[in-house]
Amino acid sequence: MVNFQSYLLNGRRISIAITLLFGLFCLINFFVSGPHWLHQNGDVNYTYLISGLDYWSLLPSGINDQPAIIVKLWNALIIGVVYLLRMSFVDLSMTQDVLTNSELYLHVVTLTIFFVFIFTLFQFLIFTYEVTKNKTLWSLAVLSFFFSSVIFLNIWSNKPEPYLVIAGLWLGSIILRLAQNKTVASWKIVCCILFAILSKITIAPFLIPLLFLIPSKQLFRAVLPFGIVSLIIIWIAWSRELNPFLQWIVNVGSHTGSYGAGEVGLYGADLSSNLLKLLRINGLPIITLVLGLTYSLVKKVNRIAVISICVSFFIFFMLILKMPSSNYFVVSYAILPVFILLAFEGINLVWNTKLMVPLVLLFILVRLTLYSRSMRQFALVAQSIESPTGVQTYYSSSPSYALFMANKTQFSRHSEALSRIYPNDTFYWFDHTFCNFKERISHTNLRGKIILISGTSDNVESDSLLNIVSRKIDGIKYIYKVKVK
Repeated sequence: MVNFQSYLLNGRRISIAITLLFGLFCLINFFVSGPHWLHQNGDVNYTYLISGLDYWSLLPSGINDQPAIIVKLWNALIIGVVYLLRMSFVDLSMTQDVLTNSELYLHVVTLTIFFVFIFTLFQFLIFTYEVTKNKTLWSLAVLSFFFSSVIFLNIWSNKPEPYLVIAGLWLGSIILRLAQNKTVASWKIVCCILFAILSKITIAPFLIPLLFLIPSKQLFRAVLPFGIVSLIIIWIAWSRELNPFLQWIVNVGSHTGSYGAGEVGLYGADLSSNLLKLLRINGLPIITLVLGLTYSLVKKVNRIAVISICVSFFIFFMLILKMPSSNYFVVSYAILPVFILLAFEGINLVWNTKLMVPLVLLFILVRLTLYSRSMRQFALVAQSIESPTGVQTYYSSSPSYALFMANKTQFSRHSEALSRIYPNDTFYWFDHTFCNFKERISHTNLRGKIILISGTSDNVESDSLLNIVSRKIDGIKYIYKVKVK
């Protein structure tokens, strides 16, 4: 019979097992899910790739609401390395190669950042194991990282979410060190802060504990000066992206709606429904926060660290309440294990094999079952790929539409090259216009014609120049047969 307690006492062994098991399921998901354009439907996966390509020409990105500069830089780095390895074998410029083989580049981008994540997770597990006396508490803290499938579902996207998980684990390690009165080099703290906020600004509330945990002398003489100077330099270098980003932040913070598109105010009429959604997604973390805060206050354990982390979560939830999409909560699951270790430090938990082993195995079984269900759904979608019918609009899954959306965001810089790669593709844009990669197509030239439009867009039904003959639902997509008036 396996001695689970002795196995638990080998931190490196169990850390390797957790990392490999989770990594294996993530890799299986990568191989069964199909191409990036299938599930993102022309969203930001391709936009960040093209942004990275444009960085090689010192051109600014057109997507600035994250600000996701780290994501764009990583895309640029991988594009440069991959093209350097390929340039001797392909008779294409960098731009032509990326646009023609965009899925190849996206695979390398996501695979490389995945392995960075896996390495970070392993280092986090080893470190937290070594500094935690109660190994049962450590086991429960580690399990909290997997309370939700949100990290698993977002780890392969070419978006800020994988970088946020890495930043959250890194930041959590620093918070834990500081709370235990260990020394952390100022340059490491500054690098972590810059990596975090330049990946996605929503992580900013979780920097609050640093203000209370960093020794005052180090904070005011090193971290803040170096951090401010670094931010000024970065702002000057990326002003064409960060200035619109700041304007976007101000607008979102002062107007209702998901992206600040509503009236003046912070929250709109959807506040109650958004609150219910937030509570549903974060039920276990919120219960954990309440229990941890209560225990910390009663037992007087790491109160400054615990209270500051709770304040961070509260501010974070208030910000995300405007649009509580599940993928926005990845960072909270990366911070939660450290909160548990700090809040419940000193708790008398004894490893009871007869109780804990079945509970842990049941938890693992449930998580793996949910992962498998998600993978099966992705695989079924991937197996049913069909070429878009007729004109493509939003949510039309195809490489050409993904590139069309990305090119639009990037100020249509690559229209000429894309028109040569996809000369016959036609699109229907949000402003009720038909176009290809090169030019707009006049309604006059289409008058009286019957056209099929594939995708999901209310703009089709609200276009007064289109008469809808029929509409067929195909999953999340619609196929409209329309007659141009």
